Amino acid sequence: MATKILKVCNNDFEAQLIKGALEGEGIPCVLQGSNSSFFRAGYGSQSAFPVNVLVEERDMEKALLIIKEPES
Repeated sequence: MATKILKVCNNDFEAQLIKGALEGEGIPCVLQGSNSSFFRAGYGSQSAFPVNVLVEERDMEKALLIIKEPES
């Protein structure tokens, strides 16, 4: 199956939050351009480059709904 870009994030922190939300709903995803040592470096660190959140094409519709839900 083909993967597609769900969202382009400005930093690793945002991308990791989205990844956690998606995986919590059973949607696997991949972060492209993520700094894997981000959490070891501390929450104050930010990537100098955008991070792409990729999901399988079949999961795109559900993933879009998840990331657009307002936080409660």
